[in-house]
Amino acid sequence: MKLFEVVLFLSFVGNIMGRECYVCGPGSSCSDPFTGSDSLKQTCSSEKYCFKEKIEFQGTSSVTRSCSDCARDGCVSVEAAGGSGVGCCCSTDYCNGAGSLGVMSTLATAVVGLVAMVIARY
Repeated sequence: MKLFEVVLFLSFVGNIMGRECYVCGPGSSCSDPFTGSDSLKQTCSSEKYCFKEKIEFQGTSSVTRSCSDCARDGCVSVEAAGGSGVGCCCSTDYCNGAGSLGVMSTLATAVVGLVAMVIARY
C-alpha cells in the first residue's frame, strides 16, 4: 500500500507546483509539426490547463498554444474569424505540444497507477 500512496502523492505534487505548457502565437515556431523549443515553455498556475487551437482559414492553418481556464481535458470544434478548427485542453506537462494532446500521457499515468496497486497488494 505504501507504493500506491507514494505514486498518488507524486501525482499531486506536479499539480501543486504548476503546469508546464508551451506558449506561442500563430507563426512558424508554433505550427505543426511542432519542435517544442525551450524558449516556448512556460509555467502556468496549477488550476490552468494547457491549450492548443488550430484554425483553418482559406487553406492556411494557424496554431496557438497557451495556458487556459478549461473545465476538463478534451477537444471542441471552434469557429473564429471566418475559419474553423479545433481547440483542445489537456492537463499534463507540455501536452499541448503533442498531436494527440496528452492522451498517451494520461493512459500511461493510469497504467502506472494500476501496476502500483497490484504490486502493493503483494
